[in-house]
Amino acid sequence: MSPIALTDEQLASVMRAAQPLPVHARDSFLQEVAERLQGRELGDGSVARAIREVLPKFFDAPQLERAAGHSKWSR
Repeated sequence: MSPIALTDEQLASVMRAAQPLPVHARDSFLQEVAERLQGRELGDGSVARAIREVLPKFFDAPQLERAAGHSKWSR
């Protein structure tokens, strides 16, 4: 795969998106984002779109328990 010319801000966006992922999943995430961007016109929108399309595949949101029907929003 040939290098992708991202701006500093675009690269920072990709790296921020990878940060909450488990360490073992980050390389695969970065590879897949790069594959999505290959051959596309690189703008902020296309980078954000690639991140948005790939991230759910690697991010497993934590399941938070609710205390017996109580919420910080209910009184």
